[in-house]
Amino acid sequence: MMRLIRWSLALSVPAVAMLFFAAGCQPPRDGGKDTTAKTADKVAAKDKGGKHGHGDGPHGGPLVEWGDEEYHAEFTVDHAAKKAVVYILGSQPTKAPKIEPEKITNVKLSITNVKPLVVIDLTHDPKLTDEKGIAFVGTHDALAKPAEIIGAIDGKVAGKTYSGDLTYKPSDKTKGAYLRDLYLKPGGIYTVADIKANGNTVASEKFMGKSWEHGDKKIGDKICPVTDNKAEAECFWIVNGQRYEFCCHPCVDKFMKWAHHEPDKIKDSKEYIFRGM
Repeated sequence: MMRLIRWSLALSVPAVAMLFFAAGCQPPRDGGKDTTAKTADKVAAKDKGGKHGHGDGPHGGPLVEWGDEEYHAEFTVDHAAKKAVVYILGSQPTKAPKIEPEKITNVKLSITNVKPLVVIDLTHDPKLTDEKGIAFVGTHDALAKPAEIIGAIDGKVAGKTYSGDLTYKPSDKTKGAYLRDLYLKPGGIYTVADIKANGNTVASEKFMGKSWEHGDKKIGDKICPVTDNKAEAECFWIVNGQRYEFCCHPCVDKFMKWAHHEPDKIKDSKEYIFRGM
């Protein structure tokens, strides 16, 4: 019995060694390259950011992949000007592709997280085009406020159609700059005199640390122009030389957007009175 076991062990050790050599010591495939290292390089590239490893583009905007990374589109926006600038980049999303701008056509920005759907046609802007991207611009009221944008950027390059998904989230810095423009720059029915009368500040700073309960309205009470809640005398803002009272400072932000971009929504301050149901 012991002799049989010794013979079995003697036969099994060389067999295992043969199997190990066959499985683990084969030369690498893929033209002799180390596929493990190649895979690691891909993973490392993807870890740099985003779906395909690029993060933001050279102009600071999120990147959209066109095709199998044949091209990229970089989205940027100037909320104050209600203008989108999309830069078309090459396979390396750090510089413009080596192609004439005339061969890039039908560039569109679609915004799908608003109702109704917004589609903005973009046209080539040679003044904004640089070595880092070929610029296409378009304007729309939907771009006026710094808010999340979900949608797509489409276009054609040399007749071939491309499309990629876009997600844009404004930074706190962008939101702050937007509010400063609303409050500290005249526009629409908001004047230089109004800015001075309000103390050259923004509502979030003027009313910092303050909050008010939305009490019950009685006939004759002033109401917030945005929500129709009972207004608070302390929470007021001067617009077009008139005093408007609000229920909270975020409502002032929205009202200021109207003052700049949709003044037709604003009535005379004397109209914001509760007159009963």
